Amino acid sequence: MNGLKAAKKIGRQRGHYATIAREFDQKYNRENSNHYYKIEQIEKAFERFLSPSAIGWDLMEVGAGSGIHAQHVLEHLGDKIRSFVLADLSAEMLERAKARMGDSPKIAYVISPAEEILLDRNFDGIYVSGSMHHFSDYHRSIVAARNQLKSDGVLVICEPNVWNPVNLVKAVKDYSLEVGQFSVTRHNIGKTLSEEGFEVLSSRVLHFRANNKLAETLYPYERLEKVAWLDFLSVMFLVVAKVKGERAG
Repeated sequence: MNGLKAAKKIGRQRGHYATIAREFDQKYNRENSNHYYKIEQIEKAFERFLSPSAIGWDLMEVGAGSGIHAQHVLEHLGDKIRSFVLADLSAEMLERAKARMGDSPKIAYVISPAEEILLDRNFDGIYVSGSMHHFSDYHRSIVAARNQLKSDGVLVICEPNVWNPVNLVKAVKDYSLEVGQFSVTRHNIGKTLSEEGFEVLSSRVLHFRANNKLAETLYPYERLEKVAWLDFLSVMFLVVAKVKGERAG
């Protein structure tokens, strides 16, 4: 995407989120078991692939929005985190995040599009949770994340699977906002990561998790994730990658 088109998309996104920031979580029903499943898997990826640190990890969420992911990550990983940066292009969404998270010396907020993040520090782990398909240029956002990671830093990306029938209908219905789902696919993300100096450590799908024992019996989401021919029915994919080689940071 050229600079002018990217700038226009970023402007549209800022305007959109400024309008819906106050009602965002309710409008998109963010407080649900399936949504928390995604966040839990991101946390587990850091616990599995990041080296233990006596001083704690420096983490950043890109596209942090209202802070619903970050709040859960901070609660779960707790003392394993030394510092936590929430980055988003929308000042209004980050205000909601501040209201949710409260004041903490370990939390900082950065207003920036994902593709343009340029901080004078590096991170052990960076994650994107369901927002990359809204970025103006997902490839540039991966490059920007790589440049902010330490030499052994880990990047976790979790995004909707557009070929899931429900996701596909939503993507077509809200095409102007959701068109990025058609390019931010598991295949494309894996390919871009490899091209940009990452080693892909894990690439998997996540099926829908209901908060209901009967539903989980009828639809055993964890077992289905191991059946490759059912991947198109998954609601999300999760890719974990590590920076290759030695870098300053």
